[in-house]
Amino acid sequence: MVRSEKIWSLAKLALDSKQAKLNRGVSLSSPRANISLTFHCSLKRSASLSFVGLLLVVLLLPVFSRGDSLQSRRQLSVRQRLEAAKSYYLYAGKGHVALLSKYDVVILHAPGWFPVGMSVADVQRLNGLGVVTLGYLSIGQTSHLMRGDGKGPGGYASWYLTMPGARKPEADKQWHSYYTNCCSRAWRKYFLRKAAWMINKRGFEGLFLDCVNTYDRFPHKGLRACTAGLIHELRKRFPNAPIVLNEGTRILPTVAPWINGLMLESFTLGHNDTHSKYIVMPPRDLNWRLQQVHRITPLARRFHLKLFALDYALPTQTRRIQMAANRAATLGLLEAVEPVDFGTIYPAVVGHFQGKWLRPVH
Repeated sequence: MVRSEKIWSLAKLALDSKQAKLNRGVSLSSPRANISLTFHCSLKRSASLSFVGLLLVVLLLPVFSRGDSLQSRRQLSVRQRLEAAKSYYLYAGKGHVALLSKYDVVILHAPGWFPVGMSVADVQRLNGLGVVTLGYLSIGQTSHLMRGDGKGPGGYASWYLTMPGARKPEADKQWHSYYTNCCSRAWRKYFLRKAAWMINKRGFEGLFLDCVNTYDRFPHKGLRACTAGLIHELRKRFPNAPIVLNEGTRILPTVAPWINGLMLESFTLGHNDTHSKYIVMPPRDLNWRLQQVHRITPLARRFHLKLFALDYALPTQTRRIQMAANRAATLGLLEAVEPVDFGTIYPAVVGHFQGKWLRPVH
């Protein structure tokens, strides 16, 4: 109703001021519809009415276009919408539905792992707008020590991984979290119950699995296979939900048929936690990522996997952000650049193809 009143007010204003612009060209543009129309008006009232009619068309066209676009997106399954996505963002805060709705895919937190998270109402609003909502869920760590069954070191849950002789579960010093064992029946039961809670109670359409590569930290026999097996069990429980992994390239040949996307973190830009400084990844790491992309791209094409790049920078480091966007676009990944706390939504940046990123960096 408010928008209709605004349109009619603009139309009336155009008609009332017509006499002052009889011999002038009036240019109207609609950035959303990418339309530019120029009218050369005569002294006749019919021309004035035609002008108003065209004005209404120009003003209303973006509304109809958005509606048509939303309708077409709703005709696709959520997994098809993720495959067709052109943009994404990861956000650990709450609210800001209007900003997040500009993205095709959003990875969001429910209260628990981070201090705040998206409300059920806001998740549902984004779902209604055709945005694919993925709930953050760690498969390889917990944010804090949990008592669980109390059968582990220090009286904590038996599902934690520890170093030999340790009296306490092993901690990830960067994120102050604790490694979990995907071979543990207790952990698998808890993880699947939490996944059901995210989808059935919090309203997320799919899941984003973090800390997949805990098996690199604890390369004991079987952990890699147990991680893949838990992902398979998750797929069987939720056959229609998109599943995106953060890292996990070592198990990708096994799990590719069961997932919908893969993220590569610190793809171009990272954060040095020791010096609390945002950095451009060194050439060795950039070239390692390039080799990874070459290896996983055939699998991604075969199983229709969406590839994501996640980078870290300050909002003022615009040249770095553009560089990261260009590199991701060149190599076929969707890009998001974030602060390390994931609490701010940066303006979207469009990446451009640059052939230099197809070659190793020296």
